[in-house]
Amino acid sequence: MGIILILTAPKMTALDKTVQPGFDKGLFIGGFLFSVISPGFIVWWATIGVSTIVKALLFGMAGVIFLTFGHWLADTLWYWSISYALDKGKAHLTDRTYRNAIRFFSILIIFLGFSFLIIRK
Repeated sequence: MGIILILTAPKMTALDKTVQPGFDKGLFIGGFLFSVISPGFIVWWATIGVSTIVKALLFGMAGVIFLTFGHWLADTLWYWSISYALDKGKAHLTDRTYRNAIRFFSILIIFLGFSFLIIRK
């Protein structure tokens, strides 16, 4: 994957910087499905999530309600922060910067791949 990204990086361009008003339900549904289908989501809920709910149950339904709303609030603030940073940052993202970022992360992927192969235990 990293090698393919390095080879295709010269042809890549930065994100579309035009503003398109309105709500794109495709992005919303895609984000929801990615979250639910993601293996990390299932593993998190099977381990940390269940443990957290059990601890919240020590405080009764109020504990579960506070946990739920606290979790939703944390997610909302996190994704709002990411969205805000992307919205403000895309004006500064040139094609050259984008291609260099792709190259950097491609090299990182290759390095991690080799390190996992070498350091297998």
